[in-house]
Amino acid sequence: INLDKARDTVISLGVPGRSEAATLVRMKAPSLKARDGLTLGGQTWDGSIDGLPLGTEVSEPVVYDNGDYKVPLPALEAVVVTLAPAK
Repeated sequence: INLDKARDTVISLGVPGRSEAATLVRMKAPSLKARDGLTLGGQTWDGSIDGLPLGTEVSEPVVYDNGDYKVPLPALEAVVVTLAPAK
């Protein structure tokens, strides 16, 4: 979670013994106190009449570099990183 309102960052996520593919989905909101306009992986609950998310989920690959997963994290965003099953 990047609570900074102005600065983007890159997180280095070390997972000992793992180098398999990983993906992430982004959690976004227009502000820290927002109750509308929130998305998770490009999906939203705004306008949902059955509690299910609307839209198509979008995930992104995570770069594995020099022993760490590099996770770009813009201001006011959070991500959920999922590792491929261990071999």
